[in-house]
Amino acid sequence: MYIYQSLKNYNRIAGILICLIFSLTAVTAPSLAHDTFLLPAKHNWGMGDSVDIKLSSALSFPDITYGPKQDRISSTFVRVGGESVNTFSLTESKAFLTLGFKAEHSGFGVVAMSSKPRFGDIAPEKAEEYFDEIGATQPVRQAFAALSGEPPLHRSYAKHTKTFICVENCVAGNSARSTPTGQALEFVAVDGGTNTFQLLRGGKPLAHHKVKVSTSAKDVYEITTTKSGELTVDGKVSGVIMLLAVVITLPDQADGVYHSDYASLVLESAQTP
Repeated sequence: MYIYQSLKNYNRIAGILICLIFSLTAVTAPSLAHDTFLLPAKHNWGMGDSVDIKLSSALSFPDITYGPKQDRISSTFVRVGGESVNTFSLTESKAFLTLGFKAEHSGFGVVAMSSKPRFGDIAPEKAEEYFDEIGATQPVRQAFAALSGEPPLHRSYAKHTKTFICVENCVAGNSARSTPTGQALEFVAVDGGTNTFQLLRGGKPLAHHKVKVSTSAKDVYEITTTKSGELTVDGKVSGVIMLLAVVITLPDQADGVYHSDYASLVLESAQTP
């Protein structure tokens, strides 16, 4: 009788645990593609302020959810008022990685960070969903779809993030916003334009490419770059916004590694040139 009752209790507890695990999995299972961005505590700083900028990933901007480790970062670029900032700190937490430095120069500032490539397979039944999320081109989709059998999608990706800030008097260093930082994929401001930017891949304009624009109010819409890789954000859009683009590279062999570069730019729309 005791053994029977123990088994009955065991089965009941096991059932509860299975339901709990399933429930947690259903709630916390991450999307295949997260937004990754640099979000300053504010975009306008005074001389001598301790600048605080958070690097985070989330299902949607501007949520702060997942923070990368320092060892995931391949490069960090900080320039304010035309002067490089070489002394900064990186502080880890669960939800974000904080980049901090003291504002010792006035003018426009550019902060950029890139991650090391990360590799992993996507189950074949999830490949199309992944391609949809990153806006993969038809040649990429067709190359993978033509593979025999049901192979997983071998993929790698790197994130390239950037933000614009202002320290004290935003006159000096204005050209910094339109100067590439050397990221594999990045946005730069276009001098003389109104809310106009250019998407660069390997330093060259990327034409006819989709860009997602997200606002702090969670409004999202798409813009396609021109033949010169430029896009103009509607002047009616106000507040903090994020530009996001993804480019996937077709491997030499269709069963090879499909590499994606993600680029984001966060800025306060009133600052756009």
